[in-house]
Amino acid sequence: MAGTLQLDKYADPEFWVPDDQPEEALYIHRMAVTRSAAGQGVGARMLDCAAQRAAQSGSRYFDSTQGKATQDCSATTESRASLSSAS
Repeated sequence: MAGTLQLDKYADPEFWVPDDQPEEALYIHRMAVTRSAAGQGVGARMLDCAAQRAAQSGSRYFDSTQGKATQDCSATTESRASLSSAS
């Protein structure tokens, strides 16, 4: 295994309120890539797969809101935030 993530409908209420329409998205939680696979594009491919699954489910977006400890990952995830190019 090179990496893992959880993809579901849980919108963390710390980040999302009803006016944000959180039901329009799928959410990525607990994403990790093994050290031996780091730098090989595994995380990017995992996010692409998540975007495809979200599009197939009818979701308009997928989100990977990060906690304070993982803010440095934002450049990779921001480039895949909208499903308009995945569907």
